[in-house]
Amino acid sequence: MKAKSFHLSKKGLAMEVAGEIGRVFECVSDKIPPAYPCENEKVLFVTAEMNGHVDKAVESLLKELTPVRAKNVIFVTINKDGNTDGLENISKTLEEKGIHVAGKYGVKAGGGFFSKKVAPEEITKAIDWAKGVLEKDLQ
Repeated sequence: MKAKSFHLSKKGLAMEVAGEIGRVFECVSDKIPPAYPCENEKVLFVTAEMNGHVDKAVESLLKELTPVRAKNVIFVTINKDGNTDGLENISKTLEEKGIHVAGKYGVKAGGGFFSKKVAPEEITKAIDWAKGVLEKDLQ
């Protein structure tokens, strides 16, 4: 499967998760903005640390996407609550352009007040979820 895993990681959390996605699904993992753009990808994983809004760099990358560059997008967000709030508008924009949003998954960061890591079990849950999406929800 032709795929890429892009991340925006201000605290290093998204880079850790996106790197594991790249390893498991044998695809390039790169920061946003990427060194090389997407071209005819079956799926683009977008992993970002966010709390209720999409960062301008992520939004810019996604607004430039076309169905020729990526057919499906899978979002993985990282925040203290493990939610995917803030993806509604960009998801709608992608779908209107003919790019299928195959799924959204929230990873819960930390566990304690000073924790700056994603627990290994949270990464495993995200990978297992993504495997399920890849098996049934791609176009």
